[in-house]
Amino acid sequence: MVKSPQNSHKKKKKSNTQKDNIRFKIILWGFNNKTGFIKNSIMKDSKSGIKGQKWIELNNRLNELIEWGLLESKKSDHVDNDIFFLTERGRQVANEIIEWEKKFPELWNFESFRGVKLID
Repeated sequence: MVKSPQNSHKKKKKSNTQKDNIRFKIILWGFNNKTGFIKNSIMKDSKSGIKGQKWIELNNRLNELIEWGLLESKKSDHVDNDIFFLTERGRQVANEIIEWEKKFPELWNFESFRGVKLID
C-alpha cells in the first residue's frame, strides 16, 4: 500500500507528556530562581532542561502556568523582558514535586518526569 502525500507531511504534534515535562521543569526553574527569571535565561541554560525548545512552545507553557495561577510575570525595570516568578501556589507545587522525588523515585522512570530535577 502506498501512502498518500497528504498523510506523509503532517506536522508532529507535541504530546501532553512532553508539555507536562516542560511545565514541571519551568516550575522547578522558578523555584531555584527566587528573584525571577526571563525567558532567555531558561532557554540558554542547559541546567534548565529546556534548552533548545522553540520560543512559541516555551511561551505557551509559560502562559498556561500563568493562567493556572502557578506563575506570574511583570515588566522589568532593567531589561526589555518580562520577569517570571512562581506564585505561592506555584512554590507549593514545586515543594510537592521535590517531595515526590524523595518518596516515589519510580515516578522519574515516567516520561513526564524525565530530566525534571531541582537545579543545584
